[in-house]
Amino acid sequence: KPFAATSWFAAGYLLAWTGFAAVASLAQAGLLAASLVTPMLVSANNAFGGIVLIAAGLYQWTPAKNACLSSCQSPFAFIQRHGGFKRDARGALRLGLRHGLYCIGCCWALMALLFVGGVMNLLWIALLSVWVLLEKAVLTGRVMSRAVGRGLGGRGLRLLVPRLAVNDARDAILRVLPHAFPHAHHVAASRVHEAAAFFLELFSQRDLGAEGRNDDDIALPQVAD
Repeated sequence: KPFAATSWFAAGYLLAWTGFAAVASLAQAGLLAASLVTPMLVSANNAFGGIVLIAAGLYQWTPAKNACLSSCQSPFAFIQRHGGFKRDARGALRLGLRHGLYCIGCCWALMALLFVGGVMNLLWIALLSVWVLLEKAVLTGRVMSRAVGRGLGGRGLRLLVPRLAVNDARDAILRVLPHAFPHAHHVAASRVHEAAAFFLELFSQRDLGAEGRNDDDIALPQVAD
């Protein structure tokens, strides 16, 4: 039998990416419904942005990332490892689908960063596209991948740590309040909660910025005695 047309392999590859696009669209709708991204599809708060950055950074160090990157860097070697080009259309389609899944495994975490920088941000899209291309085209792509993983994790921690520190401090104070103020710990707890909310809002404004507002626009909470 003659070899299946290259179009069947390409069709399988495109089928994998079509499925990924469908999943991404569902994720986008879910994030919008949960108010984790803005209508412009940018991260709406530091906690979500920090978690995505850290998750993407950690994935860059995993064996799964290395395996997928290796397959995407050498498509012909991948084809040979899986028995070479297939003579039937079904086999070629399946091989293209498998290769597409490996490429998705290589890139999905970086593409998730679009929900942090903005799905509609053309500069952000261009930067991520260039980086994905460099990972696949450069022999030191694995080293580059781990380097960017460290950077992403560091940036994610910068977004999360102030919030985590405030929450930890709040919880620690609330645990000792009943002992320190046995007759007025409810009032004291209310003040602690409002102070924590103020600092969390302050960190959010500082790191992400808010449409024409700055730290001076945030008033300290007023609590009646």
